[in-house]
Amino acid sequence: MLVRQGIGARSTLELIKRAYVSATMDVLNERELPITTARLSVFTGLTSREIDNITGSSVRAADTGPNFVTALAALLTAWHEDFRYAFTLAGTPYELDFDASSDKPSFTALVREFAPGHEPGELLQELIRGGAARINQETNRIQAVSRAFIAEPYSRLNAKRIGSLVRNLTETLYANSQTPDAAARRFERHVTADFAINEGAEEAFRTTVRAHAQPFLELLDKWLQEQPPAAENGRRVGVSVFGFVEPREFAETKTGELPPRPKRLPGFSGVNERTASSSDLKVARDSGAQPEIIDQQKDHHKGT
Repeated sequence: MLVRQGIGARSTLELIKRAYVSATMDVLNERELPITTARLSVFTGLTSREIDNITGSSVRAADTGPNFVTALAALLTAWHEDFRYAFTLAGTPYELDFDASSDKPSFTALVREFAPGHEPGELLQELIRGGAARINQETNRIQAVSRAFIAEPYSRLNAKRIGSLVRNLTETLYANSQTPDAAARRFERHVTADFAINEGAEEAFRTTVRAHAQPFLELLDKWLQEQPPAAENGRRVGVSVFGFVEPREFAETKTGELPPRPKRLPGFSGVNERTASSSDLKVARDSGAQPEIIDQQKDHHKGT
């Protein structure tokens, strides 16, 4: 996602450092240890200078904007407004050679001045791919077609939602791994096919998930709305349900052969121990069948 939005590796690493320092401060607070630069440096592995830069109130926040996209936008603006690269009275950008002598305008010179640190060839490819520039086949020069570079759609709201969902899932997995009592763990299950299915079945599965998951979530939402607000512990609860599709390399076996189909309860197609009725399970146990378990949580202390 960061690559598609043009956010550079340096900005990403800076954000990770800041998040790591913030998490370390939380841990130190939990342990009731004084928060000092030296202690943060020991816990994070960052230098004291890096810690000071991150925690200092006068330090400018990391540039988290889409650097690559910003460079393209600045380049296109200069191409339309700078008198060396455009007929400014009409706002018409000149056709540019990719490279030229130092006394002549060129695309390479434009990049060096207004998008330093970027490769002219890479920027040109992106401009052409985005429909903002093209090569004039008659003159073999570069033309600016549009003043705006249209990157992939970006929504701050969607990005925030993704971050919230990933955080909640990660915290649940971590909390369960640290909780010896299975009954005290948060509910976390998933079901997945251990064999590939065709496109028709995949679409049918998505339809089935929507049909059954939506009423379930609406039921939980109704229950939550009936609860009186309270601030005793300051925590909120919730449940997330999402479908997923594993990459092809995980769905295929090493030999390319289809794995054996899972064993189902006799007489109950698609029924498993967690959804079957008590009478159904009694029949299955009496017949000696091994009912399929949907992602039974592991007991880390027993190694199962």
